[in-house]
Amino acid sequence: MDGNLSYLVEENGIDNLKSLLITTAVILCSLWLAKIFWSWKNMQLISSKIQGPKGYPLFGNAFDFLGKSADDIFATLMNLFQMYPGITKFWLGNKLVIPISQPEYLEIVLNHPDCLEKNFMYNYTKFFLGNGLFSAPVSIWKKNRKLLNPTFNKTILDSFMGVFNQQSKELLEVLAKNSGKTFDIFPLLSAYNVDNVSETLMGVKFEKPSQFSEFGEYLDEALKLLLVRGTNIWYHSDFIFNFTNIKKTLDHINQTMRKFTHKEKIRLGEEITDDEKWPPLLEYLLQLSKDKKEFSLEHVHNEINTFMVAGTDTSAGTLAFFFVALGALPDIQQKIYNEVIEVIGEDRDVNAEDLPKFEYMERTLKESMRLFTVTPLIMRTASENVVLGDATIPAGSTLLLFTLDTHRNPRYWKDPLKFDPDRFLPDNIAERHPYTFLPFSGGPRGCIGFKYAMMSMKALIALMIRKMEIKSEFKSIEDIELTFNPLLKPKTGFNISVQLRA
Repeated sequence: MDGNLSYLVEENGIDNLKSLLITTAVILCSLWLAKIFWSWKNMQLISSKIQGPKGYPLFGNAFDFLGKSADDIFATLMNLFQMYPGITKFWLGNKLVIPISQPEYLEIVLNHPDCLEKNFMYNYTKFFLGNGLFSAPVSIWKKNRKLLNPTFNKTILDSFMGVFNQQSKELLEVLAKNSGKTFDIFPLLSAYNVDNVSETLMGVKFEKPSQFSEFGEYLDEALKLLLVRGTNIWYHSDFIFNFTNIKKTLDHINQTMRKFTHKEKIRLGEEITDDEKWPPLLEYLLQLSKDKKEFSLEHVHNEINTFMVAGTDTSAGTLAFFFVALGALPDIQQKIYNEVIEVIGEDRDVNAEDLPKFEYMERTLKESMRLFTVTPLIMRTASENVVLGDATIPAGSTLLLFTLDTHRNPRYWKDPLKFDPDRFLPDNIAERHPYTFLPFSGGPRGCIGFKYAMMSMKALIALMIRKMEIKSEFKSIEDIELTFNPLLKPKTGFNISVQLRA
């Protein structure tokens, strides 16, 4: 009898425990759902003055984006701005996304202390970049940006001109062998930029031709795979993503790419000697690692990787678009040629003092960057509510700053698809809002190396235009159809042909 009673009491206790656990789970789940619901309602209320497409309960506008290719997503964003100019919104489940292209709003967002945080998707680049300037959280970025600002001063930049000239000449030798043929110039420009950055920053000169392009090829593949992850919601979970073949491929790419930044002299932490002669920029970074405890050798490594990535495909894409456009615009190309001959003559190298004299070239380059913004999207997260005019961005929103729409918008540019370098004459610039043109982003988190990029690009353009005439398969700018993967490119590739000048 006592045994049966004891059994019943024990069984009843287990049942009570199960009931308690189930009840607790239901309550916690209900509280979690309630928190999500009220957060969603609060964000809806705060953002009520921002117009956007209606979505479905629970899912929002997710069906307009999920499972779509990058090009389809890109087209959807362009269409949204047609319906809701300047600023709009959509929901991915309970996540609010606010695309912005109006210059006045871009200026506020890019300079606002509560919009400095990069979007979570930038975390996917940390497998290679760590907490470099591109991907670091604000707390780390603020400290490191102050330390790194002096690295691109005029003295250091001017010291790179010898490398820019030499690398340009070596590229021209490769191009000359393809004279009269049609080829995609992007891989060659990517390799050119890898060599430029590696030699100016690290003093490392890659072997040619095998290593000349390998880094750029790996980087291009990594960017494509990261885009796949960013556009597939299931891959946002590290747990799921870590079991995919994409993760294995990225790990292999990471290991291979990191070998480049350890090449020869860069055995960070193992082979640094006080009497070693380093390139000025790397010397500065290494000195920081000795003088500043908070700036370690790992920080040096991360920033070198960041400079390598930022200085490779983005500059290559910008130059490639420029040459493709020039091939369709022989009159403009001739004007640049005349200017180059006037400034540097028939045979001498380009020096730092020459660069400001290439006024028409610079206007043409800027017009090319306006029409073909290689990085057309900037992503930020609002850490607090931010007021834009009569609208308010709720804290926690994802901000998509769509600069390509700004650059091609007839509200800011008359006849926007017309290629007109004179848009960048001083008087015309003064008539526009300064944030109608953002090829290097803007605000405190803008590109730290934009002067470096402009110097290296202008040096190559001058030497290349002087030596050869460029032609492309396109007859007009409107003929160049674009694809996004995740940098902007022509759908048919950067195909040009060159003809040596007599």
